[in-house]
Amino acid sequence: MLGARRTLGVLILVSYEIGGYTREHAKLLETLAANAAGAIETHNLLAELTAGEARLRGVLEQVPLLIIASDRRGVCTYAGGNRLGALWNDPTPLVGQSLTSVFRVANPPVADAVRDGIAGVSGECAFEARGLRYRLRFEPVHALGAAGGITGMVAVGDPIAP
Repeated sequence: MLGARRTLGVLILVSYEIGGYTREHAKLLETLAANAAGAIETHNLLAELTAGEARLRGVLEQVPLLIIASDRRGVCTYAGGNRLGALWNDPTPLVGQSLTSVFRVANPPVADAVRDGIAGVSGECAFEARGLRYRLRFEPVHALGAAGGITGMVAVGDPIAP
């Protein structure tokens, strides 16, 4: 079984009869081997991607910033950075929530900046939470490729010295 980058394995078909397999059997075995190789490669690539994502999340959790990402509807898809705990006791519930709804009451300028970011406008705003002032910079996230539309936004915040 040949993968794109290396040999993945060997399938052996044994017959106790001479000429027991036809060309159709060989073609079927080749198809099986190609499908098995594709499945093995997909599994290996997914394992590499999962490990890489775990490493990246580990790094992001140590960065002394507040990092929030959303999809194009403004629904939070990531909340991290070691400053996040200063704002929320448990930031986990942010993921899956509408950021404009979360910030609408407590921090209207942040809700407006989220709307601008998912509309394709870069910007920044300042806000205060738990006695700390933060500056958030918002950037739209574009899909890869020439016709890449906006897929969401990312916000990076850092504390402002008093």
